[in-house]
Amino acid sequence: MKKHTKARIEKLILHMAQLRLDAVLMSRPAYVYYFTDVLPGKYNYSGVLIDGSGKATLLTASGEAPQDFEGQVKTYQEYAVDEICNPIKNAAAALEGMFRDKGWNVLGIDMDYLPARLHKVVNQTCGVVSDVADLLDEMTITKDAAEIALIKKSISLCDNVHRAVADFLKPGVSELELYSVIQRELNVSAGEPIDFICDCVTGERTVDIGGKPTPRQVKEGDLVIIDILPYFHGYYGDTTRTFVVGRASEEQKKVYQVLQEAMTAGEAKIKAGTPAKKVYASVKHVIEDSGYGDFFPHHAGHGIGLGYFERPLIIPASDDVLKAGSVITLEPGIYLPGLGGMRLENNYLVTEDGFFQLSMYPNELKECL
Repeated sequence: MKKHTKARIEKLILHMAQLRLDAVLMSRPAYVYYFTDVLPGKYNYSGVLIDGSGKATLLTASGEAPQDFEGQVKTYQEYAVDEICNPIKNAAAALEGMFRDKGWNVLGIDMDYLPARLHKVVNQTCGVVSDVADLLDEMTITKDAAEIALIKKSISLCDNVHRAVADFLKPGVSELELYSVIQRELNVSAGEPIDFICDCVTGERTVDIGGKPTPRQVKEGDLVIIDILPYFHGYYGDTTRTFVVGRASEEQKKVYQVLQEAMTAGEAKIKAGTPAKKVYASVKHVIEDSGYGDFFPHHAGHGIGLGYFERPLIIPASDDVLKAGSVITLEPGIYLPGLGGMRLENNYLVTEDGFFQLSMYPNELKECL
């Protein structure tokens, strides 16, 4: 078992002892990966059961069973030529077998992420069921060295995408063509097929904040928002840049400068112990003072890692406090009807006394000539 995986399980065991849990069942793919280093497949159920001794049992489809997992592997049949398989029913039967004769009194589960058929098995075979969703969420806010390395790689893919976009943009290019360039750059840079999420909007569509690409062709003077979230080996990066096709107008430059100033104000608040709502307030204050407060309708940032929208949430209603070792985004945006929308987003590793910026593509409004 890898050192970081062992450390995560040991940390979980301490929490289990405090909560008097006999075992914990996790079904959310991100948590399965976090505690096993096995990235679940997309189409079939996978779960991991960890008992009080730290023994990990992976439940997965027979066609997806890993060869190098050091714990126990329990499989279920998800496909057969000579019969019709119901994978989730078979997973439930396998899980029932895993629980049989254990004599556990209290089982922890992530109630936010467990199929109903498996939930029924849990209720029928275990004495008391305790929700550990908040515990698991809290455990994964801060990142260990292995996680930070993967997040950095994902963010480097973001940087490469923005370079490729800047090189490709010109009048007449469609959003779909631009999206294809993004996809190709990700796959080539990573050396493997990469899943990703992407806002790719141009011209008048930038006022809508984000969206999927369309056949719309860009023209001289258009703003272009690219918000890219690559998913590399289980971890996300998330950066945004705004481009101009041709020369930027004076008004575009003015608005973008406000975003840069808002970003700087938010960065000044990033360090362990800062309430997330204070970071939001710093970003919003700059935008409001510039007269654009009504045109900044979303969060000022959020955590990233196993998920693309994690805690801490940088919103006015947040009770989160920044923690050293967490990775966050800042993303001020201004969306003006008639002019268009602009957004700037960077990624940061929070430290005790500040931050390390992880995204390296330049912050300026890029003119694509």
